[in-house]
Amino acid sequence: CKEKEKQQHIYIQVNVGRDPNKHGISIENVMEAAREISNNEHISLRGIMTIPAKGLILSEISSVYRKTREIRDEIYSSINKNCQNISMGMSSDYETAIAEGATHIRIGTGLFGVR
Repeated sequence: CKEKEKQQHIYIQVNVGRDPNKHGISIENVMEAAREISNNEHISLRGIMTIPAKGLILSEISSVYRKTREIRDEIYSSINKNCQNISMGMSSDYETAIAEGATHIRIGTGLFGVR
């Protein structure tokens, strides 16, 4: 981005559910990462995202999504006002994600079927 004098908009993936099968930054390290990214001239932190573990019940999914929103809220209020978005929720739980504050959802299976 620096060589092309562009600014790349990104989301931080946070492993809110601490699922060993998922990637992303840990809850413990996300604030430091947000600060570091926010200090980069060519990267613009626009939001965070999470994917909950498979097999959770709805109340557990809701808890993961609520914590994700709280993390975004903290980044927004104390580090970076550009971090406004939350990508969470898929075809099976997008309503819960929206209720917990999602601004972006992923509904591939709902649109295209099981792949």
